[in-house]
Amino acid sequence: MGLSTSQLRDVWDPPCNSGSFITIGLHGDGRVTVDPRTQEAVTRLNDILVSWDYRTRSSDTGAYNCRQITGGSGYSLHAYGIALDINWQSNPYGPNLITDMPRGMCDEITALRTTNGCRVWEWGGNWSGNKDAMHYEIDCSPADLATGIQGGSKPPPIYDLETSGEPMGFVVISGVACIAVVNNVMFEFRDWNTYANSYNAAPNPQQIVIGDDESMEARLHFHQQLFAQHVAAVTV
Repeated sequence: MGLSTSQLRDVWDPPCNSGSFITIGLHGDGRVTVDPRTQEAVTRLNDILVSWDYRTRSSDTGAYNCRQITGGSGYSLHAYGIALDINWQSNPYGPNLITDMPRGMCDEITALRTTNGCRVWEWGGNWSGNKDAMHYEIDCSPADLATGIQGGSKPPPIYDLETSGEPMGFVVISGVACIAVVNNVMFEFRDWNTYANSYNAAPNPQQIVIGDDESMEARLHFHQQLFAQHVAAVTV
């Protein structure tokens, strides 16, 4: 168990002290402005994003924001430069967990510990009430982080779409993903050309298309259900 929000405010005080903050690039196009004392923690989190090839987007990734906390009183931890929001369009806040982040990746990030044994990151997707899948926040003090960070990234399982077996089907979810399901692996394609080449090369391919006539919430929910029903998700 890490520090409470009020305890984190105390040890990272004052809020909105952005004059000394630094900006760090994440895997993909995202950039986050944070307290410089979190640099190693953010770097270790990013190493895990790289290992899982989870790419952030500049349009919906950020950190520092001098604002009040959502649904409560006092400053948000974003105002202290110790919280990140990653790809919020596909990892929304709400009563149900909707995320495109691999569970193994999230577990690896939250398994990071300081040398003196404190948890480095808390993930909003693990919260008991409303889920905040976009959200990671530092869960310890600056003094704890200064002791160093233990743990590291383990590469995800390696799968080859061409040798894993015959696709069970192909799925296009407009605005979310292009997917092939093979045995217990869900392959997500980075671009339409790669998806089309795989679809055209498959024997008797079946395709499900979920278009813009469905709400983004429904499309994200379908994507999450596909992810939950398969033991691995791999980007190709």
